[in-house]
Amino acid sequence: MIVTHTTTNALGCNDMSLTLVGSTNLTFDLDLKKDTPTLWSADQVATVAAWTDGYQLVSEQKMIADGTANAESGTCFGLNHPQNFGAFCHTVLSTSTATTIAAGGHKVRWLAAGWWQSNTQYTPAFGLLCEIDNCGLTLYPEATSEVLLGAAADAKFTASIFLPTEAINYSLYPRF
Repeated sequence: MIVTHTTTNALGCNDMSLTLVGSTNLTFDLDLKKDTPTLWSADQVATVAAWTDGYQLVSEQKMIADGTANAESGTCFGLNHPQNFGAFCHTVLSTSTATTIAAGGHKVRWLAAGWWQSNTQYTPAFGLLCEIDNCGLTLYPEATSEVLLGAAADAKFTASIFLPTEAINYSLYPRF
C-alpha cells in the first residue's frame, strides 16, 4: 500500500510529499537494510523488527529557495495541532555557506506536545532525535560529511522512518 500527500509552496515552506508505504514482507524488507547504501547491522534490523509491523513514513522535500546560513530549513508534520499531539520535524542545517548541509545536519526529530511553544514554534534542541534503533531512520543524503548544494534551491532531501505497531498507547511516538 502506498498513500502520498503533497503540498506545494504553502506559506513559503519547502515543497513536500509525505508517503505512507506498507510492507508485505517485513523480514525481507528489513534484511535489505543490511545491504548498501544503508548498512544496518543485524542487531539494528532485529531491534526495528521488534516494534514495527512494516509501515514507513517517507518525507521528501524540495528547497524552494537557498537555505539560510547556520539555520535549519524543513517542515514539521503530525496528526493535528503540534501543541496538542506533537509532530515530526524533518530538517537540514546549513553551514555558514547557506547552500551547504552541515555534517550531521540532516535530521528527523519527534517533538511531543509539551515541546511546542505554539503550533508553529518549537525548540530544536528538544525532542527525540530519530535514529535507526528508535525510528528505523534512513536519510538521503546521509550528510555524514558536508553536502555541497544540498540546501540550494531545488535540492531534494528525503527521510524514511518506520512506524510502531498499532496500539492504544505509544511509548515514543504515535502511529500515523
